[in-house]
Amino acid sequence: MQTSNQPAGEAAELALDTDLGWAIRMVSSAFRRVTTASVADLPGGARAYLVLVALSGGEPPSQLASPKP
Repeated sequence: MQTSNQPAGEAAELALDTDLGWAIRMVSSAFRRVTTASVADLPGGARAYLVLVALSGGEPPSQLASPKP
């Protein structure tokens, strides 16, 4: 049911422009495409990159370690 004088196509387009969930999905998809392409030359691709990042961060703190102020 339309409540304005806008044609159906314009109303649907406006709904997509104001739908936060849709916008987040589009940004997420674009980010994933760019990041996947940027690590494509690594042996193992994106998963290998995540492993390298985890290893370069050093030893993770234990769950018993108190947070630093």
